[in-house]
Amino acid sequence: MIKRRISVLLTAALLAGSLPASFAHAVASSNAVPTSFANLYQNRHGITNAVVEKLHSATSGSGQQLPTIQTFVGPNTKLSDKTTKADLQNLYKYMQSNGFIKNVVTIYYNIKDVNWANNQYTSLLGPQEVAKIRTFKGMTSQPDQQNDSTNSAPQPVTSAGLPCSTPGQTQNISGSNYFCGTDNSVTNVWEASCGPVGSTSWHINNVAGTCTDVGNGRSIWEFPAGVLPVTSSPNQSNSSQQPPLISCWSGDPNGCESADAWVTSDGTAYLTIGVPKAGDTIDNPNYKSQLVMMYYALWLSYYVENNSLQSQTADEASKNIGQANFPPYWLYNADEFMPFALATYGNSVSALEKFLTNQSSGAADMVKNNDNKIANYFGKTFNLNWINNFLNIKYESTLWRQMDPMSNIGFSLGSRVVETFIAVKGPQVLSDIPNFMSQGLTFDQAFQKEFGTSWQSAEPEIAKTVWDEYQHGY
Repeated sequence: MIKRRISVLLTAALLAGSLPASFAHAVASSNAVPTSFANLYQNRHGITNAVVEKLHSATSGSGQQLPTIQTFVGPNTKLSDKTTKADLQNLYKYMQSNGFIKNVVTIYYNIKDVNWANNQYTSLLGPQEVAKIRTFKGMTSQPDQQNDSTNSAPQPVTSAGLPCSTPGQTQNISGSNYFCGTDNSVTNVWEASCGPVGSTSWHINNVAGTCTDVGNGRSIWEFPAGVLPVTSSPNQSNSSQQPPLISCWSGDPNGCESADAWVTSDGTAYLTIGVPKAGDTIDNPNYKSQLVMMYYALWLSYYVENNSLQSQTADEASKNIGQANFPPYWLYNADEFMPFALATYGNSVSALEKFLTNQSSGAADMVKNNDNKIANYFGKTFNLNWINNFLNIKYESTLWRQMDPMSNIGFSLGSRVVETFIAVKGPQVLSDIPNFMSQGLTFDQAFQKEFGTSWQSAEPEIAKTVWDEYQHGY
């Protein structure tokens, strides 16, 4: 997942609060609820009622308990956290966690604590794991083809490849030993110890490393040039030197609204949460970033468990193109948004319906104003034909993977589409589809497995229903 500005998650104010333990006071509705996509349009006025009913059913039991949560807060970061634990507990209930995540580590930081946060998570994860994140995000440098022509053999680099400041320093993280040195590298980098010499068991981006003897009784992992970040200059400004989980985007009016997540193979979820300046705290109505990062970590855990994470290429990263086996980016952003809506308005049919109506109303303006060039791709007139075109499965491997045009429209139009998913099947669809895709299914195959019908059959009914909601404002 790329670093994101949390502020774009909401276009209407959220009221602080958590999902109630009981929905006894939910507003009743006499409208029939949809039970399949075949009767979705016929029972369209009961969609939100179906969402609340299914949410109630999913959260009324004891459910799976939260794993252990360890929290680190930057020295200059002020945090007021009143609702996160309740939000996360209910998320665990309706997401039906696979149990892979055993521990959660959360790092909170503000714009003054960026360096502290970078050092903190690097220390906790270890250089080897940070290198994996860089590779996953397409942040590794590419080999210089002209230079390669003068040397037929690839130049090895140390496996960790991350700069360090004190030569000879050692550390042990999660059972792996690291040494700060310059064996086969120009500057001091963290070197990952290994054994036996000659083994090739560690792979990064499907490329095998080699355990190499560097003398003095030490052996380290080495990889061909280009697999890991180049560390020839400590002052490099390319993406390979940028912290992969920590970011305060330039021009953020709130100081530092950004968050990210990662899951390691031992079942630990790492959440890095940028905290805005004073007055906009973590439990503020506009800010529930730990909730959405936990959602992302939960479905990311399926890919880790199934060993199916695909790394972005440097070209894909530069163009903000998502991984090929991830859900469509409009769906991912909509799925991200729904935990906010359900946690805040899930106790009332009328309140949830009003909120989703307000949230989705911006789609027409996005098309009119060509937000992120969305009109260039799908047309300048927002109507039923536009929605059908946008939801055409032919874009699964192309436009649906592009983060820029899919992001804002995902929060708006996408949230309406996901609402129909939940109405028909329940909130577990938020995790089921990425789970199936992590096992090798495409989106349309995952949809077929989840709902028992094809996307091609369901899509016209979804589009017709969503367009009717737009036309009549409900």
